[in-house]
Amino acid sequence: AGDRSKVAVHSHERDIDPVGSCVGMKGTRVQAIIRELRGEKIDIVEWSDDPIIFITNALSPARIQRVTILDDTERVVEIVVEDSQLSLAIGKKGQNVRLAAKLTGWRIDIKSEDEKRAEVEAQFDGLEDGEEAATLTLPGLDDAQLVKLTEAGLDTADLLLETSVTNLAQVAEVDEQTAIKLQDAVREQVAAAEQATAEIAERTIEEESSVDSGSQANGGTQEITVNEDDPTGKDSSIVASSEENTNSVGSDHDSTDPQGSETATDSKS
Repeated sequence: AGDRSKVAVHSHERDIDPVGSCVGMKGTRVQAIIRELRGEKIDIVEWSDDPIIFITNALSPARIQRVTILDDTERVVEIVVEDSQLSLAIGKKGQNVRLAAKLTGWRIDIKSEDEKRAEVEAQFDGLEDGEEAATLTLPGLDDAQLVKLTEAGLDTADLLLETSVTNLAQVAEVDEQTAIKLQDAVREQVAAAEQATAEIAERTIEEESSVDSGSQANGGTQEITVNEDDPTGKDSSIVASSEENTNSVGSDHDSTDPQGSETATDSKS
């Protein structure tokens, strides 16, 4: 990246914190690498075989509201964040989301809550327009007959279904058998529109009620920087960038032997 990198790590040992093990006590294990990279920032995140958790971790330090897999085959996900978190999730010049996409191998589409809400409202508006248009789709009638129905006030689905078969046949100048078929066609179109509306409403409710499991996972990320003017690393700082991960410079991540932790830690990038 030039000034920022993301690294995913994983440990097979449950009692070992992979992120803390890679950072080391006071960042000793990464300071040499950071100095070699001339102060490049490094985000160390925990890898997970669950794509939702992994993508959530990879987008740190932004807080994610929802992760929805749009296409499992093409590996496309939609991320919804609070409006205040949108710029942080995208990053400067799109750097954060670009690095997260490269790290996870998924195409990430980030939207704010306002954008998602507007999109859902537009879908409902489209369905309402579609339902209204369906009331005018009457097979077997020409333009002149449609005009007669409109002039008679039979220009919506409700009115076409409420009127009697005899009246519909008389206004449209068709026999009663055809009038019955017309009403059946209107019922089918209304039912299809209502079903589509219900499906979208159900999907929306599921998305709103889904709790981002990744935000509650133990996996976190740390942003590590080093002061080039202090080659000894004494003034180096490790800034926790996930609220759920309270790891800090002085935390006891390396209570075990550093070499032992290192061998038990797998890293993926």
